Amino acid sequence: MSSHRARLLPVLWHQLRSPLLGLLVAAAIASYFVGERSGAVIIGVIVALSVGLGFVNEYRAEKAAEALHSQISHKTVVIRDGRPTTVDVTTLVPGDLIELRLGEIVPADIRLIEVTGLECDESVLTGESLTVEKNTSPVSPGTPLAELSGCALMGTVVHAGSARGIVVATGARTEFGKIAIGLSTHQIDTGFQVGLRRFSMLLVYVAGTLTTSIFVINVASPRGRGGCALARYWLNAWSALRTSATSTFCSPTRPAPSPRPHRLRARRAGR
Repeated sequence: MSSHRARLLPVLWHQLRSPLLGLLVAAAIASYFVGERSGAVIIGVIVALSVGLGFVNEYRAEKAAEALHSQISHKTVVIRDGRPTTVDVTTLVPGDLIELRLGEIVPADIRLIEVTGLECDESVLTGESLTVEKNTSPVSPGTPLAELSGCALMGTVVHAGSARGIVVATGARTEFGKIAIGLSTHQIDTGFQVGLRRFSMLLVYVAGTLTTSIFVINVASPRGRGGCALARYWLNAWSALRTSATSTFCSPTRPAPSPRPHRLRARRAGR
């Protein structure tokens, strides 16, 4: 199995895919074309700072996770050229002859050839709480995982005994690796991220509705002055929406400060 890697582009895309960010960019563009260039510059700076800070923090977290993964090493005993050698499990290849001992985690899918009272805990794969006795008897193709008595599967734990076997699959080709890859295809969002995305989409819908409505009204208006007034109202509404989106995107929520005791006493004395 490959280790964790911090990648720039996925982290940057995670910062840029927010609907609220798109709304702010649209607000900056609209402000620039209607003459409010200072407002457009301010929004652009805020967006750049927000994306930059989020990218730096998330990338640093990814790098920290990568450093933690790099410190984790799993060794196993492999017999090469007739001599037992301790190697990292990432260097195993199909055909290697390895030894399994009490308490070890099986480093790959192995076909057992020598067994001495071997029992494995396969709860990580099958959910069974009881250990499974292993032997060298062959099994037919298509046998369920819980009945593969002649194989030791990656990720299971040697509960008793010892054995020797030949590696038949490593990494993502193992049964454990297939499950791990299936679980890692989608990153689950937190409740805060889901709520923020819904609120962002609400602002996008409101902005789209206001823009479309004002455009239709201006086109259908018979007098130019009425159209100018409506356009002015639209600019005011757009500015309010822009301010709301900017403050929501960049400002943390803070509790209101409680009144100080001397101010309370002064109010009570005034009464």
